Amino acid sequence: LSRRDLKQFAARLGLDDEQLLIVEELHREYAEAYRTLPELARVREANQQLWVNDAESGGSRAPTNAKLETVFRARREAFEAIVTLDNSFFDDMRTVALREDQRPALDRVRRLRLRRMYLLDGAVQVYYGMGQSSEGTVDIVDVIEEQDLSDDERAAIDPILDEYEAATLEAFRTRFEAHVAVQQASERWSVVAVRAQENGTAP
Repeated sequence: LSRRDLKQFAARLGLDDEQLLIVEELHREYAEAYRTLPELARVREANQQLWVNDAESGGSRAPTNAKLETVFRARREAFEAIVTLDNSFFDDMRTVALREDQRPALDRVRRLRLRRMYLLDGAVQVYYGMGQSSEGTVDIVDVIEEQDLSDDERAAIDPILDEYEAATLEAFRTRFEAHVAVQQASERWSVVAVRAQENGTAP
């Protein structure tokens, strides 16, 4: 959850200067907690141990199936840990920074953050090792956010946008899980190919 995200969320929630100071302090605590998440450390460690240099051949030795599954599990746990940390941040924001009339808008902010996670945004892309075209990460919600619309125009389309956000969240999750499945299949195939070369059975 970046500073850029925080700025956009603050605008959506209509935070005043005093509230923004509180939220910025909460975000500093969030950033420190994120930096020290043990699940992210486990991902880095598992990745480092996956492909081991072979001094004899000068190449890399194919990992075992167990090591590969350890990496997949560590990535999934890291994703879940980030979502849990995000929710804790939003819960704290609701409790200590928001007025009662601002709290309903926080549900949409949570949803926006999760949509971005499913779009392989930022750290998720790093820890799952997946890349895609820039077009693949475009969300109409962000496109509309960047348009020079009047307050009346935004108010007119907001109910439609809210319905769209809610209706497409599950599709975003399904798309994300499909990306994960393809990535894992690709990595499994790479291991099989390297093993075949090591055993002299490659075509």
